[in-house]
Amino acid sequence: MKIVGLVTAALVAVLLAACSSSSTGAETIYGTTTSTANNPTIPLKATGVFTDTGTIVLGSKTTKGTLHFTKGGLNVNHSNPPNPNSPTSFDAATCHAVFDESGTFKVTGGTGPYNGATGRGTFRVTFGFNLPKLANGQCNESNSANPVPGTTLTTFKATGNITIQ
Repeated sequence: MKIVGLVTAALVAVLLAACSSSSTGAETIYGTTTSTANNPTIPLKATGVFTDTGTIVLGSKTTKGTLHFTKGGLNVNHSNPPNPNSPTSFDAATCHAVFDESGTFKVTGGTGPYNGATGRGTFRVTFGFNLPKLANGQCNESNSANPVPGTTLTTFKATGNITIQ
């Protein structure tokens, strides 16, 4: 009976150590979409301290958000980069426009295995597309112009150091 008690005590100690350990290190979360939605949902891949897949919805005016992964959510506060009225680059010959925004984020916990997560880093979002051309060959730069189908690409990338408790 003493052997069973010692084995049980040893097993409990190992389980408690495993549950209380944390992992800290570099994390990269990235994804792309060709959606033309105003608030696109981007499929994500996370690699580094943890590996998971999930989504982020872009376009919110708030500085708080959640990255939704298959195992749980990761809560973040982020800087709200300026929303430029004009693209950061524009090629009048091809009518290709690019909006490029970047900022910082802070991890403020989460759900599931990401409960208690902390960290910080930087993010970048790039939205590129071609505008249609008018009959005179000029780019249609009106606010009502929609991107040419099949030319949109939105990318999201966040990198930083994260601790998973």
